[in-house]
Amino acid sequence: MTMHSIDPLDALRQMFGDDEVVVLGTPEAAADAQRAREEAMSRGLHASIFKNPLYRGCSNGGVSSRCDEVTIVGTQDRTNGRRPAVQPLPRDSQVVEPTAARPAAIIVYRQLGAERLVTVEPLDPTGRLYMAGGSFVESSDSRFRALTGFYGAVALHDRTES
Repeated sequence: MTMHSIDPLDALRQMFGDDEVVVLGTPEAAADAQRAREEAMSRGLHASIFKNPLYRGCSNGGVSSRCDEVTIVGTQDRTNGRRPAVQPLPRDSQVVEPTAARPAAIIVYRQLGAERLVTVEPLDPTGRLYMAGGSFVESSDSRFRALTGFYGAVALHDRTES
């Protein structure tokens, strides 16, 4: 049997592309970067959940079934079909901490053909997949509009069937 030596960094670049792989250096530097990211995502913007009473229960126990607001703490660009790391909001948007009544959520960007979709999902480190549950998220804060790219409500994807 022939053994081949594979450079882990080359393997990552083949899987994700050069622009997706970031080398942080030492394990200590990686841990420091992770702590900084978590601290940055510990604050965000309040946004209201708008629910249609006709769709009561369609979130299957999602965030909208127990909360009236979320705290937007980051964004994730899935336009290339991947699930990269969640990016923290700009510093001027890191205003309030999430609570049980206003749990952490992220704005997700997707591409469907020529159409760019913008949704909101709970911040979930397990990687569960979410779908629309019949509710929408909106904020009168101009920073929310800057993050979504338009003025108006965004579908809340808080339903999961796992």
